Amino acid sequence: MSKTFDYQGFHATADILLKSYPEDIVSIVRDSIKYSKLNIVAEKIHDFGGAVTGVWVLSESHYSLHEYPEHNYITVDCYTCGEEGDPLAAIENLIKTLDALVGVKDFKINELDRGNFDKSTLSMIEKAFWNTPVSEVNEMQEKMDKIAKSLNPEQLKMLDEVITWVANEQRCDDSYNNEMFESD
Repeated sequence: MSKTFDYQGFHATADILLKSYPEDIVSIVRDSIKYSKLNIVAEKIHDFGGAVTGVWVLSESHYSLHEYPEHNYITVDCYTCGEEGDPLAAIENLIKTLDALVGVKDFKINELDRGNFDKSTLSMIEKAFWNTPVSEVNEMQEKMDKIAKSLNPEQLKMLDEVITWVANEQRCDDSYNNEMFESD
């Protein structure tokens, strides 16, 4: 009897635009990794003369950071295989910490369900709003997955286009509203 290999993994990425740039982004990222109970087994930080790229090898997989301090911008990604660890918790903690320290102007989180060859699911519910609890987003994603299983590939593509358009329109409205009420 042969063992079946489980390909499933979870990959989260984030693009984060900051209001100003923190002193030691590497320590902040390292702390957010540890906060989410991921286990660092190796770390490599390369300084490109004012900007760094960092890679953390985790017992669960990896985490990476690319910074652009001249633009107050960073990108991160975290991948875990199997059931271990919570990459989304690491990224969400990083965003909340940065918001408290220097302010977050904007961010986008992408979630990738790796190793899932089931083409009947849609993963398009984003955590684009600070005030949306993760449990509520997960509940909506479960509903979306149920709907998606009843659609054919052409219908899935059309639904994806409509939801993406609505999400983009909502972000534009929120950005406009936030700018109207921000004071210098």
